[in-house]
Amino acid sequence: LHFADQAIRLGAGNRSDLNRESLRSLYFETEMLLKRAGALLDGRDASKQIVTMLRRADTELRSARSLFEKGELKLAQQKLVTVNRIVYRIMDMLERRPEREKDRIEFDLEGLQFSLNTLEQQVDPQQTPAAYRLLGRTRQLLEEVRSHVRKQQMGLARRKLRIANQLVLKLSHLIERPAKTDPELLTENLYTLRQELTALSSSGQSQPAYQSLYKLIEQNLVEAEQQLNRQNYLAASRLLKLSRQLLYQMNRLMNRDQRATLGREVAAADLEQLRILLARMENSARNDEAFAMRYRNAKNLYRLAEQALKEGKYKVCSEYAKLGVNFLTK
Repeated sequence: LHFADQAIRLGAGNRSDLNRESLRSLYFETEMLLKRAGALLDGRDASKQIVTMLRRADTELRSARSLFEKGELKLAQQKLVTVNRIVYRIMDMLERRPEREKDRIEFDLEGLQFSLNTLEQQVDPQQTPAAYRLLGRTRQLLEEVRSHVRKQQMGLARRKLRIANQLVLKLSHLIERPAKTDPELLTENLYTLRQELTALSSSGQSQPAYQSLYKLIEQNLVEAEQQLNRQNYLAASRLLKLSRQLLYQMNRLMNRDQRATLGREVAAADLEQLRILLARMENSARNDEAFAMRYRNAKNLYRLAEQALKEGKYKVCSEYAKLGVNFLTK
């Protein structure tokens, strides 16, 4: 919610915070979000409420532009904040449509199960009993989610899936804590990641789109190995973590619903969001070694997403762009 957050921060500021350049930038970003919401709505049997909200947002945006051109910056800012809130409400309503909820939960469940299976290989009941107990609790929770899905209890399934996601994250932290400076564990993680990457790549050889992502992951693993050899264990740990995230994304892409479609406008909007963030955060990458690693990967993902857009692979473009945004903002 980068743009919405930015709009709200502007709204909370004083008049000295206002300048034409920041408002102009926010206007174009808001316009891009509105187009994305419209593209998401395109072809759907949307409710009258959503259509009305979209029209109101469009009217408010045109009003904001008129106020901006008249130099009434404070009023223009207030209009942009309003439009952002309306647009994100629309997008949230579209994403939560009941007929899509089951598919989305099953998709997220599959990705979470993949992460859990990967972490399970690194849990030793004797050496890390806390992690082992957490692993058991997470397994049980995922089974409960499956049971709720079978019974069409989507609200319960979604709530428990969120808890399971938090447990997987906590489990990852428990496992990574000793691994960050332990050369043996880091070497073992590197070997495991390479095995998983090879297995995934073999299963996706008929899908050239994923070979570019394979090469990006391999680049990170080569650099991680170099850092290991230099005994720079913290840098190696960071690169392995990035590789793990990319590998997870590769698995998601290869196992996603092949019937799923996405319009070009939505994919282009996701790509543009990543481009804007890359431009804004370039200086930060020069002064922060850890962030620089994420920034380089986000930049590479931008190139892959841009190529996917040119080839008409809009879903792949959107997924790459979203992961790049994730690298820059989390």
